[in-house]
Amino acid sequence: MSKRFRFLVSKRSGLMVGLFAWFAGCGYLLWSDYARMPFARWREQQAVSDQRGFVQRRWLQNDGTTIRLLEFVPRVDHAVRDGKYPAILFLHGMGDGGEDGLRQIANTFGRPVWEMQESFPFYVIAPQIRLDQHWSSDAMPIAMAALDQAIAERPIDPNRVILSGVSSGAAGLLEIATQFPERFAKVVPVSNTSGDYEPFVDAMAIAKKPVWMFYNVQDAADVALQNRQMGEALKQAEVPVEVTAYERTGHDAWNYAYRDPALY
Repeated sequence: MSKRFRFLVSKRSGLMVGLFAWFAGCGYLLWSDYARMPFARWREQQAVSDQRGFVQRRWLQNDGTTIRLLEFVPRVDHAVRDGKYPAILFLHGMGDGGEDGLRQIANTFGRPVWEMQESFPFYVIAPQIRLDQHWSSDAMPIAMAALDQAIAERPIDPNRVILSGVSSGAAGLLEIATQFPERFAKVVPVSNTSGDYEPFVDAMAIAKKPVWMFYNVQDAADVALQNRQMGEALKQAEVPVEVTAYERTGHDAWNYAYRDPALY
């Protein structure tokens, strides 16, 4: 190897090392600026500011856990009052849990909203919990934290929030609405799977909150029976309730309920 060639290689290597050190230094400075905030959250918040439609988000809580959720940001403004939008807090069913932040609405509420997205006037907050969690117990704080965060950062009217859920999400809805009836303008359980509805009925009777429940008459026998009985109990308690019982088979009343324009 000639001396000239060795000199060029040495010079090029030194240049590469210098460039690497420069980029590393810049990277450190940039990272130190954002070290106190979750970068993913910062990036997504920047993106949301000029997006409408479905937006995937992540919230980092104070305890270090992450809430994955989808939001729907309305494309229309006709439901705005005093600069605020109505909103829906949606609780998915057991089979739609996970950690992808997408599946929670893929098979239920999301499809009708996707079809109506050009005219759908509600903000939607749809958090996702893990497969080993349940809305009616350890994951209840996740739902309320997602709602509180959305109200704090979005133009959402806290007095026009609908709580809705499907299947086991509707079961969790009963407990959340029982504990926080003042937080919701309307409660919409769909294909509820819980037979423990007496506390919910009592809470709705005291708060006088409107309830609209949906189920399939030919769902599993126990599910259909407890939905019918809950509807009767709400009526007897003089709760402002509407019951829509579809003469259909299967555990999928959400396919029809969320496409009913009267719901919105």
